[in-house]
Amino acid sequence: MAGSAQAAIRTGMASIMGQQYHNTSLSLFGPRNPSLAQGFIRQSLNVTDSSGQAFAPGSRPNFQPTRDVDYVTDASLVFVAGGIPAASWNGGATFTRWIDFIGVQAWEEIVIQSGTQRLQTIFPEEIMIYILFWLDPVARRNSFQDMGQGTPAQRTASSLADKQIVCELYTLLGLRMHGDPGQGFFIRGLNDYLQVKVRMRPLDQVIESDGTAPTAPATGFYPLGQLALNGYHINNNERDFLIKAYTAHPFAIHFDDQQYSTEFHILGTTTFPASFDFQLTNINQPVNALFVIFRWTADLDRRLGVAGGTRGFSPTNFAGWFNPGGGATNEIVNTIGLFSGNTDLLSTISANMLVKHQHYRDFKGDANVAIPGWSYSHDATAVNAVLGFISFEQIDRPRLRVTLRVPTLGTAHASVNAAATADIGTNSDLTIQVVAFTKNEIDLANFIINRPFN
Repeated sequence: MAGSAQAAIRTGMASIMGQQYHNTSLSLFGPRNPSLAQGFIRQSLNVTDSSGQAFAPGSRPNFQPTRDVDYVTDASLVFVAGGIPAASWNGGATFTRWIDFIGVQAWEEIVIQSGTQRLQTIFPEEIMIYILFWLDPVARRNSFQDMGQGTPAQRTASSLADKQIVCELYTLLGLRMHGDPGQGFFIRGLNDYLQVKVRMRPLDQVIESDGTAPTAPATGFYPLGQLALNGYHINNNERDFLIKAYTAHPFAIHFDDQQYSTEFHILGTTTFPASFDFQLTNINQPVNALFVIFRWTADLDRRLGVAGGTRGFSPTNFAGWFNPGGGATNEIVNTIGLFSGNTDLLSTISANMLVKHQHYRDFKGDANVAIPGWSYSHDATAVNAVLGFISFEQIDRPRLRVTLRVPTLGTAHASVNAAATADIGTNSDLTIQVVAFTKNEIDLANFIINRPFN
């Protein structure tokens, strides 16, 4: 990345277009005099599963976008959560419903490949982080509705009939859902077809009930599943321009990516005050924003038919709160810091400060729904805002330090288990994970000029 003017999906060197730094409107197609600009044709692409298996809980669908278009934007996983009428409920159940945020929790991971080369792996956590931090409150509310968010009573009612679910894949190859052709991914130039491989969660993780698993609807639990994209066609003049530009300046495609730390666990028997250091050796790319997710291990272990199963598997249980303890005055996480040797990568700062002040200063979202997050950029929500990076690939053993406290207001929880009981009604360990928003690249320097533009 050093010395390069590449940005999210930016495929030209700065010397081509005349821009000198990252944070510009540099796009796939260079700015021209409006009277000379060429038109684009947009086409909706509904890509169906090519794996040959039914789209269902536990399945492994594979979507292969066509190369009939030049590039794609606005990727979404679209499926129908099938109706579960009361007649199919088993075991004398009084409710059976899809879990909360079924759109983002129905799948475990999405792997994007070009041939055998893995380009990116997406997890649900980063989609939720993007919604919480990059979307304004109105857009966030609409996105949550598309994903099937609701109270238990609302979800019980809505689960009785088929419901279309739309999960925008905001972080897929840095597309960021802006609908801007310059933010597209140029799939025609790849050496192999782009493949989007989804691993769906099993049924016992996506259904909650006070009975047993329901009888499958006649049309299946997910009657429809597809990948929805916008595809763009460019004309021959634009293609000729690209060939000349890329012949003169071979390149690699850079895009927004995410990296995850190993999950850290703090035992429920831990008493306060306490301090913990965790190594972040899994993060090894340039980082412009960091997020620290606190989740109750019991929420990640729940399954239908086992203890606590009626409450529902909930890997995104940080959506409505940021700091465990049973309320805004009972928070047990005191401070967060990031260090490498004696160097501060993030000076020790209160979790409250990160969620409230930093949240509305550096991100679009309001402070009511957040997790501790820190931006090294002046405005993390701006497209390609990279004026602020930490080069983790050059850091020796970075470590996260978390301190826990007896809450100073409200209920004075003395241990992790006491805070868990206040939050979710049972003892639980505390799971901590760091998500870093980073930059990555596809190292295919000359692949476009070797492929015909037709």
